[in-house]
Order: sequence, then structure tokens, then C-alpha cells
Amino acid sequence: VYHLNSKISLYPNPAHGFVQLRGLDEAENISVEIMDGTGRLVRQQKVMAADPRLALVGLKPGVYFVHFKTNRNQFVKKLLVF
Repeated sequence: VYHLNSKISLYPNPAHGFVQLRGLDEAENISVEIMDGTGRLVRQQKVMAADPRLALVGLKPGVYFVHFKTNRNQFVKKLLVF
């Protein structure tokens, strides 16, 4: 089940270079997939609360959808890259 809203947010948004995940539990590990506007997977990585940043280097300006998967649920956030 995908949820559009979650306690986790992306900051800053719009972003350039990197984006930080806010609202992670201390022990939470998250699988992250970044999809472009056509649904193509452009980046995949694991994020831990100790280093809650996503690198955006190499992503062209545009709208992306960030899919998060935790042990408890899955959700999506929209990200603007400039």
C-alpha cells in the first residue's frame, strides 16, 4: 500500500545537489527509489537515520517521484530538482 503522506519530508524541495530526509526514526532504514516523470528508475539507494541525505548529482532539472519503503509501509513524495 502506497501512502502519499508521511511524517518523512524532503528538505529543501525544490532542491539541487542533495536533499535531506526529515522525520526519520533513529533506527529506521529506508529503501529509496527516485523515478523520473515517465516512471523510469533513475536512482536507488538505502538511507539511514545517521546520514539522511539523498545525492541528486547527475539528475536533470525536473519533477521526480521519490518512493520510500520502510519495514512498516511504503509511500511517495514529489521532488523538484533545479
